[in-house]
Amino acid sequence: MATIITPTRGQPIDVTLISSLVEAVSDLQNSQITSTQSRVNGAAANTTSLKFYAETKSITINNITTSPEEKFFFTYPNFTTTPVAIAGLTNTTSTVSGGNAATVVLTSVTKDRVDGIIKFPSGSTGSVTMQINLIALGIA
Repeated sequence: MATIITPTRGQPIDVTLISSLVEAVSDLQNSQITSTQSRVNGAAANTTSLKFYAETKSITINNITTSPEEKFFFTYPNFTTTPVAIAGLTNTTSTVSGGNAATVVLTSVTKDRVDGIIKFPSGSTGSVTMQINLIALGIA
């Protein structure tokens, strides 16, 4: 069975992480589940009590020179405990000079909200429209 490595805070979602998530879900789908218990952030719960939340938001930044960091947040239905959350960026349109290496950093994850910032490399200028993709998994 696949092992999913917990990403570090601020780590971009990459092909390796996505691949391990898909492999793990595929392994679960193709195997017989023998345990009815799961663990999320150290808390035990019945597997049937797990909740999954995903959302995409579009954000436009018109002057990156003035604002090299952009704050964002997601709210979602309340989890019983703090969920595991990951976020990634999709650049949909860009006139950014100085590099397209924007990163997303989650600054706070609570039972009903995720806060974060998008950081642009030093010297970046221009405007950009991006999609922020959020996935949260926790106990319902």
